[in-house]
Amino acid sequence: VFLKNTEGSPIRRIGYQRWRRNLAVALGNGPADEAVFTALHAALPSAEPMVAEHISWALASLTARQQGENRKTKLLIRCIEKGLPDHA
Repeated sequence: VFLKNTEGSPIRRIGYQRWRRNLAVALGNGPADEAVFTALHAALPSAEPMVAEHISWALASLTARQQGENRKTKLLIRCIEKGLPDHA
């Protein structure tokens, strides 16, 4: 399927595993969306070691970002509730 869908594309040169690795990195740098978490978790069990390493990185990166956003949101809520200026 990969070869058929990438016919005539430069993506074909990097191969299927590197393409999957690049997708994991792109998803890890994107928004911490539940659908992204689901897709990454689903891909992890069958991933080659190189791809699995990048999927794990992406999941960790998204989790850290999500936790950071939650902390900022909680700080903003506290500031609003107390009537204090925002220093986030």
